[in-house]
Amino acid sequence: MRWLIGLLLVANLVLFLWWHANRGQGTLPVRAPLPDLGELELIREASPPAPGLRAAPEASADGEMPEEAPAAPVVEVPKAPKMISASVGDEVPPGAETQAETPAAETEVVSAPQAPAAESPPPEARSEFGATEMPPQTQCWELGPFEDQAAVESLRLPANAEKRLSKAVSMREVTGFYVLIPPQPDRESAHAMVGRLKEKGVRDFWLFHSGPLKNAISLGLFNRGKNAQRRMEEIERLGFSAEVRRRERDREGVALVVKVPKSAEIEQDLQRIVGDRLRPVPCPGGESP
Repeated sequence: MRWLIGLLLVANLVLFLWWHANRGQGTLPVRAPLPDLGELELIREASPPAPGLRAAPEASADGEMPEEAPAAPVVEVPKAPKMISASVGDEVPPGAETQAETPAAETEVVSAPQAPAAESPPPEARSEFGATEMPPQTQCWELGPFEDQAAVESLRLPANAEKRLSKAVSMREVTGFYVLIPPQPDRESAHAMVGRLKEKGVRDFWLFHSGPLKNAISLGLFNRGKNAQRRMEEIERLGFSAEVRRRERDREGVALVVKVPKSAEIEQDLQRIVGDRLRPVPCPGGESP
């Protein structure tokens, strides 16, 4: 019994070694031999014979005509598909070949780059009524002169008035009011007039000996014009010709330039504020008035 088991083990071992040695050697598929087609000739290379005619066989060296060999098969090369360009809406004629109908030969069509479309210019600024809006006309005025900057700041200007410039200017300042007997032709006439005033009881007077009021007689200097007017009337009632003249001096003042819309109504508003101290001027910065 033991020798039988040992024999089976030896047989299995031999079978395993034989199978392991021949496991990687499989039977390869045998390709069928290609048919002998002879020399092939492309249709494009050979000049085709006239329709219905066959080329005559050439004679051999001994003058015998060879037997007609079977014709070799002709292999046709597929032609490249004919591309037809058609735009949207164009009809394709019947029988025309397209790329979709002949997938054997694919043709890559590269379109030329298109130039970017020119940008249209922006529309002009127009009003809602279609017409181009025109800026309103403006004008500049000089107000003053005033005594100082505080007087300028206290002005109540129209709401549409734009302050453009405050500048220093020379101005004539009234410091008082004279009551005068006008200058006499000469010094003797001036002294004679003084004698007449004394006879009427006038004691307050002054004779100018030089200056623009030379040979004039002052009968008083008043701070207020109404007081000077009252004194002049008193002298006239005594039989003398008298006048009121302002006493002035030059000083530095401040003028204000404003820019407003050009309007007669606005000009009247400015005149009510500053009186006769108003005149048109060119706008600062080269702007026209």
